[in-house]
Amino acid sequence: MSSQPLALRLFFSPQRNDLLVVYDEYPLEKSSLRTRAYWLYETEERVGQDGHVTFVKTNSASDLVSVPVLYTTADLPKNAPESLFAVTTNDYAFAIYSGQREVSTHCLPIHFVHTGNGIADKIAVTPLAMFFDGLVSKLSEP
Repeated sequence: MSSQPLALRLFFSPQRNDLLVVYDEYPLEKSSLRTRAYWLYETEERVGQDGHVTFVKTNSASDLVSVPVLYTTADLPKNAPESLFAVTTNDYAFAIYSGQREVSTHCLPIHFVHTGNGIADKIAVTPLAMFFDGLVSKLSEP
């Protein structure tokens, strides 16, 4: 099992029908930890408009349901077909699953960040890259 240096946490809001993504960031210019949070689907809708991620406070919703974050698809339960899960694929990417079925893949909106494994260069993780990643995922669905 791999480590999860960014401490990814996900929460589903039934009221908004969206996922709150929360993660820890260690910016290069600062040595202190910074917790970031944003609404996943709302952000992806805006990517085509202005490419800007709007970060929110972690207490921005009161009806949140925790979404388990797993380290490998082998950890996905076989008897929870409608439950939401996330599987991290590396320090900055994750996939959303409904039971055993992959629904979408996503990248955190970070460019350079210190992680538990050193400095990870995330130049490709831009809002435009997030958009195309989601588009490719949607096009490849059966």
